[in-house]
Amino acid sequence: MPVIKKKCPDCEGESEFWFGDRAFDGRLSWASSEYCKSCHYSVEADDEGMLPDNLRDIELRQKGTWAVIFENYELNIAKTLKLIRDCLGLTVSDLKNIKNSLPGPIFPGTRAEAERFLFYFKGTDIDPKIVRFQQGIV
Repeated sequence: MPVIKKKCPDCEGESEFWFGDRAFDGRLSWASSEYCKSCHYSVEADDEGMLPDNLRDIELRQKGTWAVIFENYELNIAKTLKLIRDCLGLTVSDLKNIKNSLPGPIFPGTRAEAERFLFYFKGTDIDPKIVRFQQGIV
């Protein structure tokens, strides 16, 4: 998880702020925590969904962008597209854009954002893969 050194809001000493996101059962969640060793100031936050934009930008910059590819999707294109549509709640026109992007990479984002799609394909004969789309600085 990325760790950022910042000024403590209570004592102005140095605090550590960490955060991260994860995928579980096809859902995203995130958490953050800040702690100051000097005054023991502490705060935590978490929520479902994507990281807040400012944290997501840092995550992508530090750890890179990940995406999903669908190798051999042509073997069962209708089923692949149906599962993609179901997991994202897409319109037909949105799905058409994705179809034109197959085999991918598609859905660029954090690693957790890419991993959440794997859940929807468990137990099927469709085997999407997560790939690093763009290198981060860490």
